[in-house]
Amino acid sequence: MMTPTDGWAASNRGVYRTTDGGLRWVRVLRDDASFRSDGQTDFLSKDIAYTILPINNTSSHLFVTHDGGQHWQRSVVKLGAQTAIQMSFANTHVGWVMTAPGGAAGPFEPVAVYKTVDGGLHTRVIVPAPTQSAESHGLPQGALKTGIYFETPSRGWMTADSWGNDIWLYETMNGGLTWRNRSITSIPGPLKHYLGGDQLPGNPAFFNSSDGVLPVQFNGGGFCLYVTTDGGEDWRFTQPLLTKANVEYDILDRTHVFASMERKLYESTNLGRSWSIVSTGTPVDTSLDFANSSVGYAFGKLLWKTSDGGKIWFVVK
Repeated sequence: MMTPTDGWAASNRGVYRTTDGGLRWVRVLRDDASFRSDGQTDFLSKDIAYTILPINNTSSHLFVTHDGGQHWQRSVVKLGAQTAIQMSFANTHVGWVMTAPGGAAGPFEPVAVYKTVDGGLHTRVIVPAPTQSAESHGLPQGALKTGIYFETPSRGWMTADSWGNDIWLYETMNGGLTWRNRSITSIPGPLKHYLGGDQLPGNPAFFNSSDGVLPVQFNGGGFCLYVTTDGGEDWRFTQPLLTKANVEYDILDRTHVFASMERKLYESTNLGRSWSIVSTGTPVDTSLDFANSSVGYAFGKLLWKTSDGGKIWFVVK
């Protein structure tokens, strides 16, 4: 949700938009070959959205709208089918797509990075997938890549499922041309015995050029926020939430972070340094998306809504 009333959704049936807080959803994009589950989206604002859908084994369609889905511009990009991992646009012109041309093989997943500077009309590969070398432009083949995120046209981050004893994080300062290892070795004591399993970092969120937060889920162990005050040079962990259940979270801003697990909704107003329980009746098996500190949504098989910061939830659709 981009505002309390305007939002987007994607499923295997297409891309949908709501302008009334989720009461009614209108399908605004359906590819000729049907919307594939391996497509990717990036919703930049309530009016601007990008969608990639595979055509065949060598090409995909990139759809762009600037008017809330009323009109779409379609271009052909040379991406292999079923390989797009994530797409990230820093602004309306400059964006990136990360792909895994050969798929994953155990703990290895070589990736390629494509870039557009004209809003998706044309793309070019800036990091080709490695063939024999261990690295390509500084990116190793190891680890299953989970996300790519650019905060500016120059600076971006890549995350992966960490199977080792650190949190996999790489940074670029030149628009994705080269990358350097920024992986995090500092782990909260209560979570150290889960190392060697899955450490799943999400996309970092920056509030300005210096202050940012990185969410990390320890599979079977809990959830923790890492904060930086120097633009990502140093990351420090905060108070972890301990649970064996899956944790869904939403970083609204630097004073409102929500996390749900085991029907409990937690809120932090200081980027994870402390947490308070908001509700013990949060919908289960749902993802969180707050439009502001009061209005939030939980979506799974049903769409739930709260208008009081998560204390009470009701079914919208």
